[in-house]
This record gives sequence, C-alpha cells and structure tokens, in this order.
Amino acid sequence: GGSVLDAPECVESIWGDGHQSLWAKGEPLLLVGPDGVGKTTLAQQVVLALIGLGSPRPLGFSTRPAARVLYVAADRPAQADRSIRRMVSEQDRQALDERLVLWKGPLPFDLAKEPDGLLALVRRAGCDAAALDSLKDVGADLSKEETGLGLNRAFQICCANDVDVMGLHHQRKARPNEGKPRRLADVYGSRWLTAGAEKYLNGYAAAL
Repeated sequence: GGSVLDAPECVESIWGDGHQSLWAKGEPLLLVGPDGVGKTTLAQQVVLALIGLGSPRPLGFSTRPAARVLYVAADRPAQADRSIRRMVSEQDRQALDERLVLWKGPLPFDLAKEPDGLLALVRRAGCDAAALDSLKDVGADLSKEETGLGLNRAFQICCANDVDVMGLHHQRKARPNEGKPRRLADVYGSRWLTAGAEKYLNGYAAAL
C-alpha cells in the first residue's frame, strides 16, 4: 500500500518543472539528435547543473541536485574534456573533484551483454546518477533486439536502485524523399532502446 499510496502524485523531475518534465526521477532519459547539434554540450550542461556548477536551468528548466555524477565519455573523450573545460573555471576545481567522476573511453565490457555492470560501475564510483556518451559506444550492434533489451535492462536496474541515467543517442540517416528524421520511429536501432525511456529529440525542440 505504501508503495502506491505514498508515491508522489506529481512528477518528480531530475530536469524539469511541474508537468513540464524532461527527465523524471526514476526514469531513464535518452537525448537523441543528429550529429553536430550539441547533444554532448547539452548533456554536460545538465550534468554540471546537477552538481551545482554552471547554469542551474539548462534550456530554462530546473535541475534536481545529485550528490555525485558519473560521466562516461566513451565517444571522443578528449573532445568531451575540452567541452566541459569551456563551461567551468579554476574556482570549480574542488566541486569537480568531489562531485564529478569522468570515465574516458569505452567501457571494459559490453553493457548490453552485462546489464548489471552499469550499476556496479556507478556504485564503485560512489555516484547516484550517470550519463552515457554515447549508446553506440557501450553496446555493440544497436539494431539487434537483444542489444536493445540488454541496454534497457541496464537502465531499469539502475532506476530500480535509485540511480538516475541519461544516455546520448542518434537517429538513422535521412533517406531519399523522406525528409529529416524527426520522429520516435527515426531513432536508430532496436525499439527496445526507446521503449523504457523518456525521449528528448535534440535539435527539433520536441519533447516526447
């Protein structure tokens, strides 16, 4: 009874305000968009806001503080470093040391095949939230159903253990005579990648 009746009636947001929630507590977020539209920059702005640095309202929405965040820079970690560096200053060194953990490069395991591995990594780093940049670098062959199921399971395991997860992903390439990909069906890979997550399609300002 308590699990149901004592649950909050309104959405609790990691990132959002009231019913305008981009990232709900206890639900994974996928930040999806084509190459070069700023997914990494936006994700880093949100991560920094969670640890009390930078703007507290990325895209004009509030963020809920996290004690410590793991940022997996699996895709071009040197570029990710430079991007974060542009958003902080020397006075932020202590806060970065204490509240942000950076993993540079691919994970030492395939997350789709070892879905328990993400929670274990987050716990080992002493974090309560994680951002994966990006999905293509943590699971092999995202078009396979078993890959989608494995990654979704990894996200759900974390959420069930009070760890909030954000993943960056991309859409399929545009096809002739079909226009730019902008729908949920245009997200690349298995449908199970999106089935268990909130989706924000970056670059088109469309929250689904």
